[in-house]
Amino acid sequence: MNRFPTGGTLIFLTLLALAGTSNSAAAAAVAGEVLMAKGAITATGADDVARFLARGSQVHAGDRVVTADKSFAVISFTDGTRTTLRPSTELLIEKYSHGEGEKSEAVFDLVQGGLRAVSGLIGKENPDNFRVNAQAASMGIRGTAWDVRICEEEDNTCARDNEKITAGKPSSAATFAETKCLDSIDVEGQPPGVYFAVYDGEIFVIRGDEVLELGQGDAGYASNRAFGCLSTFPAFLLGDPIVFPDQIDSGTPDLLELRCE
Repeated sequence: MNRFPTGGTLIFLTLLALAGTSNSAAAAAVAGEVLMAKGAITATGADDVARFLARGSQVHAGDRVVTADKSFAVISFTDGTRTTLRPSTELLIEKYSHGEGEKSEAVFDLVQGGLRAVSGLIGKENPDNFRVNAQAASMGIRGTAWDVRICEEEDNTCARDNEKITAGKPSSAATFAETKCLDSIDVEGQPPGVYFAVYDGEIFVIRGDEVLELGQGDAGYASNRAFGCLSTFPAFLLGDPIVFPDQIDSGTPDLLELRCE
């Protein structure tokens, strides 16, 4: 008995394998493209296989994108949303769809690190369908340019010795009835938690039943212990050297020197 596949069987098996590859690619629709990559950046999809990202690499819904220390990536999504992933960042593209005949939706889970973003069509036309989840808080948008940053207990990229942060009312009138701001925070350095900054437009941050609206020029803070808006920008956000994603396009030279901290 011939235990080895014949030539016809080999062709059939090859076609099956190609069909499986094609189906897998189709199932993971393209969500965006890397415009710039500095250092080591990986994306891991549903197959649990990590792949290195470079300029021109595609990312998909379900990908977990990770930047190493002193690395960053600028990603342009198909709806025009652009994000800069800071060094030591982990971002899960939990849901993403945008296209003719599709529900426009974007849900990102920021596990660690931070991102700087400029909103695209989903955030502008369907703001209720755009979310960024980060630890104890969830963020929605009605604006175009913002930061989200997670600071850990021992994160020396956030802490600034002897800097004090005071929380108070946001600079623009809140429209949500349940919006609550802390009366005061007076700490040395930055407490662990999630920090938000708005450079243009508006965002709203949800923690449980509480909703906080932040407008242009505002910064906010959320953790399990506290939730509110800050009267001044923390230095690590205001002085962050990481590039804004709308400053980068496909023609930007790879040799562009940018500081990573």
